[in-house]
Amino acid sequence: MRPRTLPIAESSGFARPIREWINLAEAKKAELEILLQRKGVAEARGWIEREFVDAAGTQIGIDSKEDAGLVDALREARRRADERQKLTPDLLLQINALISGNETQWNNSRAEIASRLACDWFEADSFNELHALEQAATVYLRLCEIQAFERFNQVTSLLAASVFTMRAGFPPIIIPSSMEAAQRAAFSEAARMNTRPMVELMASAMILLLTSLIRDMER
Repeated sequence: MRPRTLPIAESSGFARPIREWINLAEAKKAELEILLQRKGVAEARGWIEREFVDAAGTQIGIDSKEDAGLVDALREARRRADERQKLTPDLLLQINALISGNETQWNNSRAEIASRLACDWFEADSFNELHALEQAATVYLRLCEIQAFERFNQVTSLLAASVFTMRAGFPPIIIPSSMEAAQRAAFSEAARMNTRPMVELMASAMILLLTSLIRDMER
């Protein structure tokens, strides 16, 4: 994957207010929407799928033969998002099954029980009032914390979080390897009940993704 640089320097320590990060992401999304009127959605989706497989496969050590599972899982999450569906336990299990190549298990397993508890929590009014990027960060942190799945829990959690960004018209969350240190720091802060760094990470990753996508599509 080609090296990237953040449009806003990482050395800033994510000092911008969260609302400013979100506004920057919204502005980039609006720019992409205008571009897609000329270029078409299929090209953008193909680009995003390649970037997602590249980033996720590198970070979790997925073998190349499992790339198709990642793409299928992303497409299923996108289909649910396009239909404005909620995040449900069956979607979580289906995403994980597509990635791992296993059949979905519904036998009061730990994965099922944990998924139900998490999805119930995401129905709270206070959660629904959040911006999509804030929701995504919350979902990602929560699902990574409960460890519902023995394999590929983190990428499953990332795709679940992406349901909320895709429902709002954003691409899925893709965290490049250049931001791994920032992601570890955000997880550490979340353990101290400070979720702001993860929200800022999600927003900056989205800005980076949109900036790269727009640049490549304009060529």
